[in-house]
Amino acid sequence: MRRVQIVWLLSLFAISTGQAQSVVDGPTAVGLTLSQAVALALRHNLDVRTARSTIDSASAEGRIARAIPNPLYIGSPNSPYQYGASIPLDVGPQRLYRVRVSTFGIAAANLDARDVQRQVTLSVQRAFYDVLLSDAQRALVISRRTLLAQLHLADSARVRAGDIPERNLTRSAIELARADADLVHATLDAENTRLSLQALLGATVPDAALVLDGTLSTPNVQLPGLDTLLARATRDRPDLAAAQRRIEQGRARRHLAAASLIPIPELTYVRQFSAPFESGRYYSLGLQLEVPIFNMYRGQRERADAANAIAGYANERIVAQAQRDVTSTRQNAVAQQSIVEQLTGALSDAVDRNVTAAEYAYAHGATSLLDVLDAVRAQQELRSAYLLAVHDYWVALFMLDAAVAMPTSRTP
Repeated sequence: MRRVQIVWLLSLFAISTGQAQSVVDGPTAVGLTLSQAVALALRHNLDVRTARSTIDSASAEGRIARAIPNPLYIGSPNSPYQYGASIPLDVGPQRLYRVRVSTFGIAAANLDARDVQRQVTLSVQRAFYDVLLSDAQRALVISRRTLLAQLHLADSARVRAGDIPERNLTRSAIELARADADLVHATLDAENTRLSLQALLGATVPDAALVLDGTLSTPNVQLPGLDTLLARATRDRPDLAAAQRRIEQGRARRHLAAASLIPIPELTYVRQFSAPFESGRYYSLGLQLEVPIFNMYRGQRERADAANAIAGYANERIVAQAQRDVTSTRQNAVAQQSIVEQLTGALSDAVDRNVTAAEYAYAHGATSLLDVLDAVRAQQELRSAYLLAVHDYWVALFMLDAAVAMPTSRTP
């Protein structure tokens, strides 16, 4: 009887070990892929939609800047009765620089929208792998809980048979209760991470049972050098390009403020029917100009200078931030890669050997069941640490992608 129970328990250990390994390397059910999740977010995420509306607003400002002024109609009922009209001749430098300011504003708004997409993509990638991590950790808890439940049943039978003292059964019951509590927490975490992901996707009716298609497999990455990454970031990051457009927009605003000293001429036309003008015609043409005597538009020029300086400071800050982002994220990716490699070696060597040795000793009566449980618990804790390290490694790579605004070189 005792030999049958031992063989049965060891088979459970083998099953639980296989389940834990499948969590790390095995495929998941077919569901929402990472690329599909990113595509959904870029269509429905509220931040992305707000950025699109900002582009529409900037485009409307451009149409306003390019619009031709409407003519002004005047009717004078005095004697003689006169009709008149006037229209600004908006063809000078003010129109040129006004249109230029709006053009740079539209370009900056488009680049801002791309930057929002870059940040939303990173958030979705992180949230997606948070779900994968919570699912994998929940699977580990389930495998441990299943094993403890079977051990508790076996210990109950052995206590009734008088093979082991009742305190062993109490210990297995306590371990089973802890596993039940861990499973509740793991299930809640899996549901919460799904809700967080779906919030980023713009889902109006979230599904706590959302199925993802992905695994926590170790990425195969060849990280480019720091100088290469910095060059990519300088070339491709939309926030850097947007800062440049705003500097150019500030310069155009400065020219626009200076062009205010050049008045826009206004052509006037007057028509009367009761009697001709002194020229002998019944109509008269005129031209009127603003004379900048009292208001020299100094405030507008100073405001444009200040805005230009602010744009320059913002550009310096963004450039420095981009350099820090690239440097720190690459260092983080290298560190996480090292952690994964160390844990992978430990998983395949020391911990597995420890579990095998504990199983062998237990089968020959050389150790207690608690020693076997401790070995299995240590193995699962290390597997959990490995899953977390792989998750953090992927997140570090995604952060590096975002820092340089393009994917790094990797294969699944």
